[in-house]
Amino acid sequence: MKAAICHAYGKPDALTIQDWPEPSAGEGEVVVRVRSAGVNYADLVVIAGQYQTKIDPPFVPGMEIAGEIASVGAGVNGWQVGDRVAALIDGGGYAEHVAVPAKRLFKIPDRLGFETAAGTFINYATSYGALHWRAGLSKGESVLVLGGAGGVGLAAIALARWAGARVIGAASSAERCALMSSLGAHETIDYGSASLRDRVLELTGKRGADVIIDPVGGEMGGLALRCIAWSGRIVTLGFPAGNVPTYPANILLVKNVAALGMYFGSYLQHAPDLVREAIAAIQEALVAGSLPAYRIEAVTLDKLSETLGEIQGRRFTGKAVVTF
Repeated sequence: MKAAICHAYGKPDALTIQDWPEPSAGEGEVVVRVRSAGVNYADLVVIAGQYQTKIDPPFVPGMEIAGEIASVGAGVNGWQVGDRVAALIDGGGYAEHVAVPAKRLFKIPDRLGFETAAGTFINYATSYGALHWRAGLSKGESVLVLGGAGGVGLAAIALARWAGARVIGAASSAERCALMSSLGAHETIDYGSASLRDRVLELTGKRGADVIIDPVGGEMGGLALRCIAWSGRIVTLGFPAGNVPTYPANILLVKNVAALGMYFGSYLQHAPDLVREAIAAIQEALVAGSLPAYRIEAVTLDKLSETLGEIQGRRFTGKAVVTF
């Protein structure tokens, strides 16, 4: 089978497309015929050898897949060949087939396409968790989304609007602001030409944002804390901007602010039922059309390195998936 192989830790252009042994289903596993695989910033961290869990080279990266069950291993109940599934896995997704623990599988509704299923899984579930599990979002609260034109940011905007919040999206250009508006942002801020703090305070009547979702990191997270509401919550989801933001304890104290982290992968281990409920609700809303999906661009496997490079350079908006 064809797969993208990381032979040594490094940059995405080091990936090679070649034949790779086809997996078999072990105890408690199924083999999935991959139809689409989501392309994520986390893949860059994995390929660089800097992810929370390292995989020794050579290996196949890719952690977000959708497809059909091709074979079922011993000890697996409730799944059969032909079932349409999605999964978050440790690696192996950028291949035509991958072995997946059955406990990691999520059923895909018949009316949900593979590209949408793979392209929304991680970002929508992560944003849902950040808004509800971590920030405890209430209807009517204001939500500021940083890096709002990226995959996680656009998902957060759509989900916050769906939950009845007032949504302010922040990004670095007028074009990206238009994209955020299309996903439901009530207001947008081009922080390339306007003060983030001043505009947020202006839009919220000087109160500040109740919830701040930060999937970017760098100095923007620290700046955003200057326009948070009393008893607000800021949730950090990652640091593609490079630097890890710091939050002055005096601001946390004086404004009774909570600084929170969100790592979606750990919820699969510690609260799998919570994840299943969220995924089911998200997929149902996507199928019904009450929750919009962002733009998903399908690319072939040979374009994977190029696409990852665009994500690394923060030139890509929306979401990319590799299709097989």
